[in-house]
Amino acid sequence: RGPAAGGKDLDAAGLGFGRRAGIKSKYDSVATVHTVATKPLARMTPRDWRIFRENYNIVVRGGKSPPPLRSFEEAPVGMKPIHPSIIDAIRNRLRYTSPS
Repeated sequence: RGPAAGGKDLDAAGLGFGRRAGIKSKYDSVATVHTVATKPLARMTPRDWRIFRENYNIVVRGGKSPPPLRSFEEAPVGMKPIHPSIIDAIRNRLRYTSPS
């Protein structure tokens, strides 16, 4: 029975059974997707890249693969950026809006 019926508050022990049980945490998957998608490249850790691959269903075989592209304008650390004319062709001719 809940507090209104004269019983104990189920969330008194912090078990997540009270009124706030349905409220999402600031660490839910949507927040994680947003964080790893917009985090600066220099601050990305191997864990961030793993989360990014899991969120976008990117499967990699082998151990020494480069990190995936998050946008066409963004080049991985240590590599040259993609030439603007190639980015233009990818967007306007091939109609890709983001790397897939």
